[in-house]
Amino acid sequence: MEKSFPLHECHVNKVTIIINRTHAILHSIAILLLIHYRLSFFFQHPQNITIPTLPWLLIFVSELILSFAWFLQQACRWRPVYRTVFPERLPADDKLPAIDVFICTADPNKEPSVEVMNTVISAMALDYPPEKLHVYISDDAGSNATLRCTKEAWNFAKYWVPFRRKYGLVTACPDVYFSSSENDNGDYKGSEFKAERKKMEEKYEVLKQRLRKIVEGHFPTNVAINNTRDHPSVIEVHWYGFDGVGGPIISGSNFCIKREALLGSFNKQQDYMALKRLFGPSNDFIKTLVEDYKPCFIKDGESSRMSLENANILASCSYENQTVWGSKVGFLYFSVAEDYFTGLNLHRKGWKSVYLNPERLQFLGTSTTNFNDSLIQWTRWTSGPVTVALSRFCPLIYGPLKMSLVQLLCYSELAFMPLLNCLSLWGFAVIPQLCLFNGIPLYPKVSDPNFNIFSIILVSSISKSLYEVVTTGEQFKVWRNEWRIWMMRSVTSYTYGCLDVILNKLGMKEATFLPTNKVTDDEQVKLYEMGVFDFRTATMFLAPLVTVILINIAAFVGAVVKALVVDDDGDQYWEKMFGQMFLSFFILISNFAVIEGMIIRRDKAKIPLSSTLWSVVFSMFILLIGSVILC
Repeated sequence: MEKSFPLHECHVNKVTIIINRTHAILHSIAILLLIHYRLSFFFQHPQNITIPTLPWLLIFVSELILSFAWFLQQACRWRPVYRTVFPERLPADDKLPAIDVFICTADPNKEPSVEVMNTVISAMALDYPPEKLHVYISDDAGSNATLRCTKEAWNFAKYWVPFRRKYGLVTACPDVYFSSSENDNGDYKGSEFKAERKKMEEKYEVLKQRLRKIVEGHFPTNVAINNTRDHPSVIEVHWYGFDGVGGPIISGSNFCIKREALLGSFNKQQDYMALKRLFGPSNDFIKTLVEDYKPCFIKDGESSRMSLENANILASCSYENQTVWGSKVGFLYFSVAEDYFTGLNLHRKGWKSVYLNPERLQFLGTSTTNFNDSLIQWTRWTSGPVTVALSRFCPLIYGPLKMSLVQLLCYSELAFMPLLNCLSLWGFAVIPQLCLFNGIPLYPKVSDPNFNIFSIILVSSISKSLYEVVTTGEQFKVWRNEWRIWMMRSVTSYTYGCLDVILNKLGMKEATFLPTNKVTDDEQVKLYEMGVFDFRTATMFLAPLVTVILINIAAFVGAVVKALVVDDDGDQYWEKMFGQMFLSFFILISNFAVIEGMIIRRDKAKIPLSSTLWSVVFSMFILLIGSVILC
């Protein structure tokens, strides 16, 4: 028997494992000491309690929630691995499986057709046997513009694919190839290649002009289309740490999945009627399940007509009615994060997955470049996993005995992360500040040994996150941005996403899917490349963010004034309130961009005065009402 060699090998990163687990143990000890310190407050003699119980309890709960979130995050750090691939070990073309590439789009007015069609062309140009490669584009909007653009892309691909294969080009995407400064001339550098390359570049420029004219002609008033339907969200997580604990989740884009995994287990000997009840009325689709199916190419008008009729049946919105699609077969519709929920069920059934991150990316996509669309996108992404977390499919309930403990914690971290972060961050951003505003200490004095517990936890968290950013080749500013964006999302997108789920559970609101705008705008792109926030977003997003900043400004400035001017015993005040003053200062420094947008900036992308004024009202209300309730 011919010996088969693996196509990839897994290597455990021992150094990172030692660092991660050592940090987890030490940080856990510090958290246990913090819990002991907080709990000891409740066992004091009532005469010795000089601090109100309610704020102490609320900040303790916030610390517990954030600690639990940190605990869940350690699962993906428990066994980091990396993989080596061996493409030279791939079998011959006739033994390779057939693959289907699905490209989803929802709104050609928000998702630039040029970029979408580049993805289509790249998929058609994959280095794979053409008779085993099938590329599909799914347009939830049913837009005629997308259909016409697809036809244009197909016509261009008839020239691009042979050109790429003839000259052995590595880059499959024409836009990247013609705009990149990298030298990707394949094996040819002669005059013939240069002439053909110039012709191909001219054809591509013509293609881009045609695509833009199609979209502009279809939307002359730049108004979004109205016939879109609810569409599952896309969650981009390529937490590669999951690979070492049972495999990464399905992550919305650029993943491959076996048909057997997606269709589930079924008896191929069942009669056609039984299979149709499972998979729908398409005879051609049923044939692909029960036979050694080989695609037949369209040869005449009759076969073309039959293929179109079958395609219309499969593509209809009612095809899945009275079947198990969405509940037991295919992607599961329980949550708008259908990829996360489907991955959870597949891993629960015993399927394995691996994470591969090649040096040269196979597919490129566009993302949001402004504050508004980013927050809308993260609000949508939040609601999907939280829906699963607050249901009978909660990983902590649904996963035990079917998944490993570490993998279970990974899925739980993704499900609960928005809820845990928004609850804890609101607590840390408001409770200590209200108490600071009213002179109530919630942290030990600087001279108290217990103060070291909080210092160690803060330094431990910051240094570990900074270490992870730096060791992956990124710069300090990346860590700074990730830290402040985490805080911004927690009080905006995560909050609204969680509220959306709660209202949906109460029957007061339906889950919605709104595609975010990915059309490039020169002014927005310029700000994005400069690292400057574009605050032209809805007041509903700006108000909570600015309100938090104003509360922290009021608390910090008030404490400084009291320590320097009012309080006769300033040294004692500094020592007693330093922890809360530092927390407010840290929040303000981390989110200085918000302060800059309110006070310093004068460009169009600053925070509108109306949003600031609304936030002033909200912050004053919180300071007054909160002081009465807590103090």
